[in-house]
Amino acid sequence: DVVVGNPADCWIKYNPALNTMIENAFQAYTDSGSTRKTTLSQSPMTGSLKKALTFYPPSVDDSKFIVRWDGYNVDVRDMQQTKEATGFVRDIQRITDITVTAPPEAPIERKEIDLSEVEIGNSLPDGLIGEPQMVLVKGDVVQFSSQRQDGWAFGTKLHHNDEVTARELVRLASKESGDTNTFTDTGWFPLDITEIPSAEELTALQAKVGGTDALQAPSYWDAIIDPTIVQLHKLNHGDKERETVIKSFMATLQPPRFSKNVEVVGVERIQNLAMWQSYVVKRQTICYRETGGTDSPKAMQVALDRFERHWLWHGTNVEVMDKIMQQGFNRSFCGKNATMYGKGVYFARDAEYSAYPTYAVPDINKVQYMMACRVIVGEYCPGVRNALTPEIRDSSTQTLYDTTVGLLSNDTMENPSIYVTYHDAQAYPEYLIKFKQS
Repeated sequence: DVVVGNPADCWIKYNPALNTMIENAFQAYTDSGSTRKTTLSQSPMTGSLKKALTFYPPSVDDSKFIVRWDGYNVDVRDMQQTKEATGFVRDIQRITDITVTAPPEAPIERKEIDLSEVEIGNSLPDGLIGEPQMVLVKGDVVQFSSQRQDGWAFGTKLHHNDEVTARELVRLASKESGDTNTFTDTGWFPLDITEIPSAEELTALQAKVGGTDALQAPSYWDAIIDPTIVQLHKLNHGDKERETVIKSFMATLQPPRFSKNVEVVGVERIQNLAMWQSYVVKRQTICYRETGGTDSPKAMQVALDRFERHWLWHGTNVEVMDKIMQQGFNRSFCGKNATMYGKGVYFARDAEYSAYPTYAVPDINKVQYMMACRVIVGEYCPGVRNALTPEIRDSSTQTLYDTTVGLLSNDTMENPSIYVTYHDAQAYPEYLIKFKQS
């Protein structure tokens, strides 16, 4: 199962984690519009028709087309692997069965919308061009985490009054303008089209999340100075909290699974009360839905144990890191490169996967950044390449699965390696880990 094609040719498969990273770089390259040449060859091992693709490099030099790991660089533009220490180059091939087709997209209901009742802004403020925008439906409840002087705010929906309508509005907006920065659940919006929720609306929301106590900051946090601003608390050597995080982080970063030596430079607790509250509401809403509407502590705890992962890992870079801590895991800046299991935000079960420099990108001092995240995965289904949403779980209500997953070697649906979320509030970055590899 390791050798591909004619054994005399010695084409050796990459491991599943590297295969996924190289395929993501390959897909990014094909999306860039470069020229390619296609050849067909017959595999003597299986007798099935295979397709080998060789790509010519474009004139643009973009690092997302290069996968770096363990002293090697794989460049999908010229389909070559280079050893950094010696400069030795080997060719690589991408082999796919041409009879394999992607699963059909789920039949998502198209809701007729009277566009005369839709309020569309004429323009965005200069500073928000290219930033994520949120569609609003009357009756939505939104929590905003930052506000501009021109009346625009960044927020996350705590309650969807009509998610099917919101999805259709996003589809129409994207189709009309080609814009992919419009979302159903998070983004910038003008405050002048909103109003303070009524007491009845707040009561209904509180019932779903288990009362106001559930929205309080965790007991181990420092005092909150401003609920809309992120606070970082450095964990010192000897802190039990720090050691717990490091132990979990290092669990899969040991030989033989991981060949590099890893040194933890620092660990910080991320405190963003507004983001935490959005996460709690999403978590409690999913658990409340799956208990059949009962809010008994025992039933909610069973649902929580089943649907929440503590922790999943997300590698990032120094530029995106600050945005995540302030605004959350928005797909406009967290999920653009990886599309194999859907166009969402990717989290790994094992830190080993996210520690590759492709995901945890080293800064100029060779420091890498990893986030230990609470993620409410809910009900999930297999991921489909380039899918904008998970598949439909209940056609009668147009309810989607909450998450998609990717299976690597020896995985099962009960324990997948990769989780992909599609709502920003599904994940909360609890800790930022800074580390180096040697």
